[in-house]
Amino acid sequence: MVLLSGFFGEINGHHYLFGPLLLGLATPNSPQLNSSLMEKIGTFVDSFLVPCLLVGVGRRINLLLATFKLLAFVQALIFISTLTKLAAIIVTSLYYKMPFRDALSLGIILNCKGFVDTLLYNAANKFEGLKTEFFSILVVTAMLQSVFVTLLVRLLYDPSRRYIAYTPCTIRNTGLHSELQIIACLHQQDDVPPIINVLEATNPTRESPITIYVLNLKRLIEGTLPLFISHKLNSSSSSEKIDSVGNAFCRFEQENQDLVTVQRFTSFAPYATMHDDVCTLALEKGASLVIVPFQRSDSPSLRAANRNILGKAPCSVALLINRGNLDRYILSDRLTMKVCVVFIGGADDRETLAYAQRMSGHPNIRLTVLRLVSEDQTITDLIEKRRNLSMINEFSLSNNDCPRVSYKEEMVEQGNDTVRLLGAMCNDFDLIMVGRRHDPDSSQLMGLSEWGEIDQDVGVIGDIMASKDCECKASLVVQQQASVVVEMIQSQKYISVTNSDR
Repeated sequence: MVLLSGFFGEINGHHYLFGPLLLGLATPNSPQLNSSLMEKIGTFVDSFLVPCLLVGVGRRINLLLATFKLLAFVQALIFISTLTKLAAIIVTSLYYKMPFRDALSLGIILNCKGFVDTLLYNAANKFEGLKTEFFSILVVTAMLQSVFVTLLVRLLYDPSRRYIAYTPCTIRNTGLHSELQIIACLHQQDDVPPIINVLEATNPTRESPITIYVLNLKRLIEGTLPLFISHKLNSSSSSEKIDSVGNAFCRFEQENQDLVTVQRFTSFAPYATMHDDVCTLALEKGASLVIVPFQRSDSPSLRAANRNILGKAPCSVALLINRGNLDRYILSDRLTMKVCVVFIGGADDRETLAYAQRMSGHPNIRLTVLRLVSEDQTITDLIEKRRNLSMINEFSLSNNDCPRVSYKEEMVEQGNDTVRLLGAMCNDFDLIMVGRRHDPDSSQLMGLSEWGEIDQDVGVIGDIMASKDCECKASLVVQQQASVVVEMIQSQKYISVTNSDR
């Protein structure tokens, strides 16, 4: 179509680019269409057409024609113009209170167009508006500029710094009688029922209502423009898939009127940058929890997107592994859900227990807290031990008179005992909640790392429960406390695990 439109432009007396320009203007601006076109022709364009164009540009480069005087003049002109533009961008950015390093990075990025500059020089040279010696110097300078700008920006700018929350955004710090903000991510329509079951189990009340931001994540091909859309929950849509998602959450909001508020968004982005919208929304809304559907059968790109959310989210993250038992709305039908929390110790387990404490108030939840205790009590980190005991005591006191909540302690000597215990009890529950990161030197996990490679996305306990050898039919929530919490920073063991994941 592009070739035909160019041909019709020529035979009508216009430039051959006029036809493709009109074709582009007539093409609907749809993220799905853009992604589909990029998927079909993107590889051909990037792997064949663009290299052919650059080879044609390179064939016309002749630096031997350029004298030293001409080279110095052109470079001085480029340096002055670049420095002037850089200073103007930095001053403007600083005026709007942007950090200096970010302002410097922005100025460097805006000074480098790379491929666009090359196309402009090529067109000017073809129409004899730019002599070959000038053309050669400018193209080589643009090429070197692209190389050095890429290195400088990587050194100066860390995109994940914009997601840092300097106050702990966790369920534990939110409190039982405060409003809870939750980001619920969806990759496909089948993720709706299990997430609604977990949200219902969160026990929204008038004292602690819940605001849910439903974020439908749609994949785009690299090179297309990302798009973030805000929806009205009761608005109609031409897509049945989107309608069914909206209707499900609209019904959930109506069944919990004045207790639950739902806002819905759709993000169109490549997997490599999909976490940006999740983290930005969590930071802007002050969310305490991000719920992400997770399956081991997910594509490597989707697993990488989930890993980016785990590593960069400004709040706590819960990976939801659905085993099929959450495909129907359990609590909405007034059925009982049996939930178990496996507690070993650490910041992630404390955050998981804080989430379970919210669930304990639901009349249809039967909650069991299983604490794995080792006979070897040589804990070097006394601060961690004190925090674990404080959290357990707080939970026990608040649920002392509740018949639906039970607390058990099981003695284990090493990792083999932990695996056997979890395998024996996992099918007694509908939902099992575990922390993602633990002390690798703890007696409860001793020897498990020698069994094989641990899936770091779900941690040691999550890897045991999610493995096929366990034959566990219960769904799984693997929870991670926000990585910016001060108590996590103070423990070098947790930092090493987090950095290895990133």
